[in-house]
Amino acid sequence: MMKCHHARMLMTVRQCALAGLVVAAVAGCRDRVRQDGPDYAAFVLQLCDPTRIGRLDAPQSELISSVDPTGGNDDFNNFAGREDKTWAVLADLKGPGYVTRFWTTGGKGSEQRLRFYFDGEKEPRIDATVAELRQGKPPFIPALSRFEQSCWYTFVPISYRKSLRVLAETENFTHTGWPRLFFQMNVCPLAGEAAVPSFPTTFGTEAVAALTEFARIFEGGEELARRFSAVRGAPVTVSPGSEAAILTLPGAGLAREFSLRLHAAPDADARTALALKAYWDGQTSASIATPLDAFFGKIWRTPDFDCAFVGTSGSVLRATLPMRFQHGAMFCVSNSGLQAVTLSAEAFVSPPSPSDNSLGYLHAAWHRSGPANRGQPHVIFRAQGRGKVVGCLLGVSSTDPSWWVLEGDESIRIDDEARPSWLGTGLEDYFSGAWYYKNNLVRPQHGLIFKRPFTTVQYRFHRDDARTFARSAEMVFERGPDQMSPAEMASVGYYYLDHPSAVQSDALDATSSAPPGDQYEVAAIMGTLCNFERLGDYAGASAAIDRILAACDPVTAEVLRLRQIAYRERIEGFEIAKPLYEAFLRGTTNEPAASQAKLLLWFHEQPEHALLSLNCGVPTRVTLDNATVGEVGHPQAFVVLPITLKPGRHVLSMQAFRGPQPEWVQAGLRTHGGLVGTTPEWRYAFDPTGNWRELDFNDASWPPTADSLQEGPPPLPYVATSPHAFVDMQSQPWGIWANASWPDGARAVAFRHAFDSSGK
Repeated sequence: MMKCHHARMLMTVRQCALAGLVVAAVAGCRDRVRQDGPDYAAFVLQLCDPTRIGRLDAPQSELISSVDPTGGNDDFNNFAGREDKTWAVLADLKGPGYVTRFWTTGGKGSEQRLRFYFDGEKEPRIDATVAELRQGKPPFIPALSRFEQSCWYTFVPISYRKSLRVLAETENFTHTGWPRLFFQMNVCPLAGEAAVPSFPTTFGTEAVAALTEFARIFEGGEELARRFSAVRGAPVTVSPGSEAAILTLPGAGLAREFSLRLHAAPDADARTALALKAYWDGQTSASIATPLDAFFGKIWRTPDFDCAFVGTSGSVLRATLPMRFQHGAMFCVSNSGLQAVTLSAEAFVSPPSPSDNSLGYLHAAWHRSGPANRGQPHVIFRAQGRGKVVGCLLGVSSTDPSWWVLEGDESIRIDDEARPSWLGTGLEDYFSGAWYYKNNLVRPQHGLIFKRPFTTVQYRFHRDDARTFARSAEMVFERGPDQMSPAEMASVGYYYLDHPSAVQSDALDATSSAPPGDQYEVAAIMGTLCNFERLGDYAGASAAIDRILAACDPVTAEVLRLRQIAYRERIEGFEIAKPLYEAFLRGTTNEPAASQAKLLLWFHEQPEHALLSLNCGVPTRVTLDNATVGEVGHPQAFVVLPITLKPGRHVLSMQAFRGPQPEWVQAGLRTHGGLVGTTPEWRYAFDPTGNWRELDFNDASWPPTADSLQEGPPPLPYVATSPHAFVDMQSQPWGIWANASWPDGARAVAFRHAFDSSGK
């Protein structure tokens, strides 16, 4: 997909009606609407079962999307019909039912207008632009609804009693031209007699409280599981070439949380050689068979992270996917490596309950494919029996220098369908991203763990939008358009069945789970480290440096060793790091590394000392309080300047001139009150003369850059920036740009941000 240009935000609020900023945000509005049957709050609370992801009696989820009906790659502007030349019909649903997920890039960016008509009504209950919907007001609260990665999505349950029509304003849209609107809706139809309320016209305290509780369950986490009894296993040493049981659970029950601890911190190679297997009800064939780290969301030595259902933190690995057993459960670890590894396991188990009868048995399959599999899709899993699809972890690494592999769509075929009934619009779209993603981030039920040219690792879980099946299921991803991308792909597919079954997994050994070869690993090391820093994994970032030091040139290696000391400072504090900096400075003959070490020590000498980092894709002049402090402009140059700040309010500004694509500016000011970096809140104005002194930097009418965030930096075609030792100063700020078209005659664009140097 080509990137779309985001339009300027608009915002309107209709009195006591759900339009953009839902009426709960309007003073004086109250929930005056009652529907027949259970009200909306009660309906939402019915969805708040923490074990819902494993229940086979949950409603079937169907996908409605803008997928190309011909099977090609034009997965946009394909609508169910048209209302007129201005409005396209995205969905025309008959009730009862509810939408569990709505996702769109917005064909006109933030200005895209959407309308939702309920139960044959002539007036829409939702009539809003994406800019209005993204404001975070009830019911579209941030825990469930976000605008990020160049798309807006919501997991707020949108219920309808008789019908639901969803329209998008598409005047002047053509089938293959711009604008291009991609959308996906996950819908759960209900039985014809089901009593379900329609989405309220107004939202009061009861409905908002129910959504807040739904968001708490949606976000998941160990606190929901640890109310139950803990079963702890003794440490077990798994010798090379062997498999050992690390935890056995007798009788019947439900494991709400399962965790492992790796003792003596085995190195990365030793961890790669470990595999997890789980056996239910005395079966001799494993229902879970994956590399150990991969089951918990960590493949290819990516950062630690934590989401609703899986997570890792150093040597601790955790999963809260419900695991039912009726006649015992056994968890085993196999070791195909050369080192013995010691582990211990723990599970929080609830006693048997009649409600467990609707729970399935958890299964997890591992598959890996590569360039030799061109012409064939990558298989997530294949299963026989009655069950449900509940998610996957997927790593993708392209061996050609492009993101073309992300054009592959996911499909889910159930019960021997001739054509899959679930067809997606693009790999990153399935994971609630868009336009080849921006930067990595973690959300409760989906996320992008890692992104660097040309590798991504991502996950998604289907708590409320699971695809159920009666006889069989197959989930696959296209290997790019026409299945021709020469990419490495590796995945864990999670699903439930109504009986324990032998999972179909690829070989489980160190070779299968090892990271793919990557020609950009050394050159793009700063991109790798930014991924770790954004997720707070500073120890993992230091370990990533260890893995590539031998392949670096001497200058780069010395700078990266200094950065490892900076990670020690970030983890343990400056008092621990100070003598390490001083010893490094005494021992190095490398001028770039020595200069950076001096700056890091200088920063801590006085509270008024600050460090300003700059990375800009176009020629840029930088000012602080109207005085020029530097000029930058090479997209691969990362510049850090010493700044002295007196306490109080300051204005940091950047004046950027036109240049070749891609255009972005990025700044990070490290003060003793915190890091001030470029974000969507920065404001901008076009400069008609190119003389920044003629601009009024106090003009309140400057709009925010908002949704103009850039990937990286640096975005393609660049894959690297100069290595440096300044932790967080490249990873935390965003690359930003103006979010409106460049006006005729303008010579430059200025960005500004006011801040208090004390961090207030």
